[in-house]
Amino acid sequence: MTASRMVAVLALATLVCVGGVRADEYAYAGQWGSEGGGAGEFTIIGGIAEADGIVYVTDFVDAMTCRIQTFDHDGNFVGSVTAWGEARGATVYTSVVMCFEKLDLTGQVYFAVEVDDLTGRTLFQPSDFAVDSAGHVYVAECAQHQVNKFAGDGTFIDAWGSFGDGSGQLNFVGGVAVGPGDIVYLSDMMNGRVQRFDTSGQLLGEFGEPGTGPGQFMMPMGLTLDSAGNTYVVDAMNWRIQKFDPSGAFMTAWGAKGSGDAQFELPADVAVTPDGSRVFVADRMNHRVQRFDRQ
Repeated sequence: MTASRMVAVLALATLVCVGGVRADEYAYAGQWGSEGGGAGEFTIIGGIAEADGIVYVTDFVDAMTCRIQTFDHDGNFVGSVTAWGEARGATVYTSVVMCFEKLDLTGQVYFAVEVDDLTGRTLFQPSDFAVDSAGHVYVAECAQHQVNKFAGDGTFIDAWGSFGDGSGQLNFVGGVAVGPGDIVYLSDMMNGRVQRFDTSGQLLGEFGEPGTGPGQFMMPMGLTLDSAGNTYVVDAMNWRIQKFDPSGAFMTAWGAKGSGDAQFELPADVAVTPDGSRVFVADRMNHRVQRFDRQ
């Protein structure tokens, strides 16, 4: 990137405002990907995760091919595996909509692919899943407005959530993440908020409301946390990423609709390094990954 281009990008990041709040904490640092089925190309990006300097990106290529591609932080292609079976010792989980992957706290790779779950219990439109420090797996069942809890071997343990807009109720679940202390975070898409639960499904709190201002959401989807407990949320229909502190207070936001640098078309998921210094965004309809560095 030339010096003049870097100045222009930093100026753009400084000028991006959401309800008057300057979103200049993270600056655009590069991108990779284009539409296609080749190495380093994407058809439909499902999820994204980061561990030990490697970025993992799921890609639904066609009805028979769901793969995970790996890259270094600069977007250099490392490799690709098909998510229809065992790979890297990973446990295979399943979804009836699209393939997703996440990492647990030890960096273990978990796949989600298209069919019933391991118990034979059909999941209706699972959208995401996460793993806690004890190895329990939490599957967000989007259109059932609930989250399912499984043991690491796939044994069903519990489910919680019901349709509605009251505390603890859900209206389509866009994403799930587990943060420090094994707190479970859910993106409550159509209610425009994030809700927090303990591992038994007891509500601990919530933040956000429908809207376009700071801390408000229009279809929150993928979310993740750094080691300090800060939450990063894909605010899909506001075409931005929002960051919140451990109490749920708004910190910063960046992004806009489009195909240029630091712009998004239906962003789907977000990953972050443990220290929060780098953020990677799965920019689904632009068929790319964008990287942002903390300033």
